[in-house]
Amino acid sequence: MGLMRILLVQSRDQESNREREFNNVLSFSGLSSGEIFSVDSRRGLDEKIFENIDAIILGATSNRCINTESPEYLLRSTHFLTEARRVGIPMLGFNYGAHLLTIAFGGTVISINSDRGRL
Repeated sequence: MGLMRILLVQSRDQESNREREFNNVLSFSGLSSGEIFSVDSRRGLDEKIFENIDAIILGATSNRCINTESPEYLLRSTHFLTEARRVGIPMLGFNYGAHLLTIAFGGTVISINSDRGRL
């Protein structure tokens, strides 16, 4: 079997946080550095990349909440994800990435009041 080609979609603001996330995914996945490559979702997501990948991992974020994202960003991101699903690319989301997948496929993300532990 050949090398996997995994796209890590990152939504972190700082380069140091993107590097740490990349290294964590690399470390815990058991994949080699040649099998994972990343893109910054804030700089745009191009569906042409689907021809060159086997799976997508959606990373976390350092300080943003999915419920406060701009409608334009969410529209671009969810379009990218629905197209990935349409062509059969497996996806896994961590924290923020899981929230983005939830919204992309018709779910709702609810913030919990951390002081009271209630919805």
